[in-house]
Amino acid sequence: MSRAQGALRLSVPAGEIEAMPSVYDLFRTAPRFAIDVEEDESACIAEYPQLRESIEAVARLIRAIMSARTVHLRVNGRLVEDQETLLRALRCYQESLGWSIPALHCARQARCVGETEVCRDRGCPLRCPFVCDVCARRAGGPATREPIPSVADRAARAEVEWCPNLPRVTAGT
Repeated sequence: MSRAQGALRLSVPAGEIEAMPSVYDLFRTAPRFAIDVEEDESACIAEYPQLRESIEAVARLIRAIMSARTVHLRVNGRLVEDQETLLRALRCYQESLGWSIPALHCARQARCVGETEVCRDRGCPLRCPFVCDVCARRAGGPATREPIPSVADRAARAEVEWCPNLPRVTAGT
């Protein structure tokens, strides 16, 4: 599934939702539904080839998974660490669809973040309120001696690597 095309794949271990028929039913309503092996166990998989058209259904499914609290959600194969942030990022993407140029929404949101105490860099190249290039540099600065995370790693940690509006990132950049 291609991020550039706005595709999204959600999956959970099938055993974790066996006793939750409402969550299972939401998986089954996806444009593409399958039960397959993922990470060496049976998983329910919902694929949304056109996220733009399915965004409400995706949000409903994520909220249902969040309410279960014990379900391990994967997005495009990556384990989601913070489902609430994922849902906020999905809403941000949905808001961007109301703009003739969605990237302008992202830039505006990033600029709003840049005006707070958190980050004052108005020239952040990622233009995403969830991922800040300068803040990551500061966090990995000489005082901590930790390597600066790659753009792809920061996008994944921020739960936005799937977003079609995010500039193309590759591993190690």
